[in-house]
Amino acid sequence: MPNKYGEKDWLDTALPLLNSLEIVDFDADGEVLYYALIEDTKDNREVLKQAGVTDKEIQDSLGHFKSEGAIDLTAFIWKFANWFNGKEFVREKPFDDM
Repeated sequence: MPNKYGEKDWLDTALPLLNSLEIVDFDADGEVLYYALIEDTKDNREVLKQAGVTDKEIQDSLGHFKSEGAIDLTAFIWKFANWFNGKEFVREKPFDDM
């Protein structure tokens, strides 16, 4: 959505890029997303960089999934989205606590 100056919000570009990545495994309980894994490939790293994820964030996200050849999006995804609905990351939660 455009900002007050009519410019496109960077999240309007970044979030679709991130949602274009195939999540190969995730674990969530409806409230907490424990991990969301994508394959650690050159192409996936390029998409992450295009979305604004830094090399350091990618490296830090490997953690205990490094041996599986996977990147855990939960290490940095929350600067782009506020919720994961089981299929994709979205900017707003479908509900808010009142």
